[in-house]
Amino acid sequence: MQQDQKPAVSRALKRLRMLVGEYVWGVRRGADDVLSLEFGPPHLAVQEPLPLAPDATRTVADVLGRRVVEPTGKWHLFVEDGDWAIVTGSHGTRRFDTDPARAAAALRQLDGQRLRSVDYLPGTVSWHLRFDLGGSLTINRSTPLDEARSAESVWILFSEGGAWFALRNDMRAAHKP
Repeated sequence: MQQDQKPAVSRALKRLRMLVGEYVWGVRRGADDVLSLEFGPPHLAVQEPLPLAPDATRTVADVLGRRVVEPTGKWHLFVEDGDWAIVTGSHGTRRFDTDPARAAAALRQLDGQRLRSVDYLPGTVSWHLRFDLGGSLTINRSTPLDEARSAESVWILFSEGGAWFALRNDMRAAHKP
């Protein structure tokens, strides 16, 4: 690991370890196989309708012109450009798993477990989250790593107050306090 990457890894570990002891819930796989997980007490997030341009299409008006209310945790972990794998007692899935039933079963099994530990494995440049009922989540930076992807976020941790911390593929950190 390069010298300038050590502070980013240390800060990232500190952020993820804040979640130890919290339940994970709302585990879901979204578009582009992005993984999202909620941690901590739920609250409602409300996104008010956005102003529409006079020439907005019906599709744009349907999306932006409505209020969206959804439950969210105190923290939201979003595995954006990282490769991820979930293993539970009886199921497993990876980011590019093509079996939707297998993937859904693994996500369901991870849901509701309590985060027990977070480790960084420098040899594999990966993050390993272990849960109390035997589940685990491993997050690796994307490979192959090219210049275009180096600034992409492997994962981003959002907090309910609007702050966020991101670890990029080049192992540098970005954040908003």
